[in-house]
Amino acid sequence: MGGDPPFIVRGKGSRIWDADENEFIDYVGSWGPLILGHAAPDVLDAIVGAACMERVLGLRPGEADLAELVISAFPHVQKIRFVVRGLKATMSAIRLARAFTKRKYIVKFEGATTGILIRCW
Repeated sequence: MGGDPPFIVRGKGSRIWDADENEFIDYVGSWGPLILGHAAPDVLDAIVGAACMERVLGLRPGEADLAELVISAFPHVQKIRFVVRGLKATMSAIRLARAFTKRKYIVKFEGATTGILIRCW
């Protein structure tokens, strides 16, 4: 609300620092995702451990466990496909809609990024 916002360059625990090395308490915590604080050691260890594993895209360790957790939370889900980008998720949704409806064409609103209505006919 007025003034120049700080340019945050790093964080540790509940503290963040701007480009001028001013220290702040982060009361927002990224609106929830940083509930453990910035650079939480357990989180960093898990990230480093996962990054060091040899893997092929689409065959990551833990994906089956994650899929089981999703299915246990949403029992009506029969199949899960993990994708890396939103484009792949959108393409999968369009293919699924076309296959389910047996319709060939879809309507796309150019420039729309959220709340896209897809109608097959």
